[in-house]
Amino acid sequence: MFPYSLAKAVLFQLDPERAHHWTINGMNALQQLGMLSRVAGGDPEKATPRTVMGLKFPNAVGLAAGMDKSGIAVDAFGAIG
Repeated sequence: MFPYSLAKAVLFQLDPERAHHWTINGMNALQQLGMLSRVAGGDPEKATPRTVMGLKFPNAVGLAAGMDKSGIAVDAFGAIG
């Protein structure tokens, strides 16, 4: 898994829009190479399902509104669960 502390140190030094674009583009590149799920880490077998407002989710990951407003990283987000 890519060290969160390293990614945070780099991305938090950037303008927020630039950090967002770097993250989305990096996710897309890794997903196209078939590496995103390995780099993002997490074992789907160890995920804790959640039920929120009657909807069942396989894990507790959520996205902020507008995270992928252009729909360019749908497959990448799917690859990380």
